[in-house]
Amino acid sequence: MLLIGGGTLALLRVGSVSPDAPPVSAFDLPLQALKNQTNAPIMLPAELPDELKNVAVDADLEGDSYGLLFETTPPDELIESFVHYRTVGTFTAVPESETGTAKYFRASSLENVRLPDGTEAKLRHMEPVGVSNYGPYWEGRFDKNGYAYTLTIYLDQNGKSISEQVLSSMVSVER
Repeated sequence: MLLIGGGTLALLRVGSVSPDAPPVSAFDLPLQALKNQTNAPIMLPAELPDELKNVAVDADLEGDSYGLLFETTPPDELIESFVHYRTVGTFTAVPESETGTAKYFRASSLENVRLPDGTEAKLRHMEPVGVSNYGPYWEGRFDKNGYAYTLTIYLDQNGKSISEQVLSSMVSVER
């Protein structure tokens, strides 16, 4: 770990996953549905903590974007719409030109996490500003091949370590 600026920025490499590793088996069923739904380059984790094992494809993102939902219980369907109370995290890919900022949240910490291929993701702890219906969350984002990939973890306890594990094992998926 490398600390810069009094601990405000850290470079983390959590695991040692090969960039050629396959995605974790939790994506065996969702992967074909995901390939049919999007033409975006697919990135998935090769390792997944138990808290994120219940995977569904986000029904509301398709074409040049895609999304995954990590739910509290096994999903009823392979492809579902986002429902906040059932979701502990999300992973989305959108063209870089379509990304925005979370205007009702501010980052209280920033670290860099290295992906297996050397790409660096920015991991931020996001806290609500003013009145909000949502609590704090962890956001990991990286840009690759014209796409912005964003991991959002709504778990405050262990959210940082879960985010680090997922990001540090993110691999490209062959189509």
